[in-house]
Amino acid sequence: MARADNEIAIVSPLTARSASFNYYASGIPLAEDDDFFMRAALAGKCDRLRPFTVPVYDIRQSREEFNINVQGFQVLKHSSSLLPPCQPEGTVNFHDADIVKSIYWGEITTLVKKSFKARGATVVSTTVRDVDSRDQTTYDPKNPRNDPRASFTPFFFVHADYSATGARAHLRALVPERFFNEIGMTPYTSLEERETFLSLRAQVLAAEDTAITQAGVNAADWDGSNYEGPRWAMFSIWRPLSTVRRNPLGLMDARDLSAHETLPRIYRNRPGFEPAYKSANILPYGPDSEIHRWYWLPEQKVDEVYAIKLFDSEALKPGGPAAFSAPHSAFELDGTGDLPPRQSVDVRVILIW
Repeated sequence: MARADNEIAIVSPLTARSASFNYYASGIPLAEDDDFFMRAALAGKCDRLRPFTVPVYDIRQSREEFNINVQGFQVLKHSSSLLPPCQPEGTVNFHDADIVKSIYWGEITTLVKKSFKARGATVVSTTVRDVDSRDQTTYDPKNPRNDPRASFTPFFFVHADYSATGARAHLRALVPERFFNEIGMTPYTSLEERETFLSLRAQVLAAEDTAITQAGVNAADWDGSNYEGPRWAMFSIWRPLSTVRRNPLGLMDARDLSAHETLPRIYRNRPGFEPAYKSANILPYGPDSEIHRWYWLPEQKVDEVYAIKLFDSEALKPGGPAAFSAPHSAFELDGTGDLPPRQSVDVRVILIW
């Protein structure tokens, strides 16, 4: 995939700083009802996390040509009509679901289709991070993203959002008859856009079913290598709501994802999806012997957007893209503990080519 027209050019010499990242460290398999994920996510502390100090390289000064197909992430240049210079900083409430769905979601689907040449795309959820800590009794910890008004803290543990089986579960659990209505996007999308996405999704599922049958395995054991349907992926489109001076997001080169634990999870009562379905996250182990390359964008601005790969069907095929899913985590910057919380918005998108 060629570099997008709006991708930030990276050409300068390489520099790095040291930072601590929390990796999953327990050898105990995780169960569906394990509360590890939310305990680690909300507190950044857990008996199964182990800190590792690693170099984090400055994206602005790297010689790398960062690409979603290679490292698993890109930096895109994109201005939103809800943010500076179009609006004064802080004037738009990103917890307002009507504003986000009527304006921002459309901006993001347009951005990803143009940047990555996808035929269909839809937003699945939005997460706003703008607090230091939160009361865990004020929302459902099993389904925190169901409440569009929820504020989150940065997540201080290394994770990649979906295993292959987990990503497929999300696509399959989407209920076409009510998805766009229940997520609130019917008024803000055209009939053609909705029909295109749902038609492409049906083609993906039919091709997966055929490939699984041909492989002679259960769906949970299928490795995806013989899939011949439309390419599809899940991305996170991550943007600061103000210049990031505290708790930036670090991105690990997806090619360095090796030893890891799979965390099964059950999602319940998500708008537009089946009432309950199983998914799974990836928790990389720390770099005891291998090298993990980490990157960040110092003082990331509101028009500097991370596109982060969460899943890619092509990466499972022989000769496909190197990057399957890019691990990521917030990390602390020395001397910034008294600054206001980082403000950012993360939109998860399904793309189909």
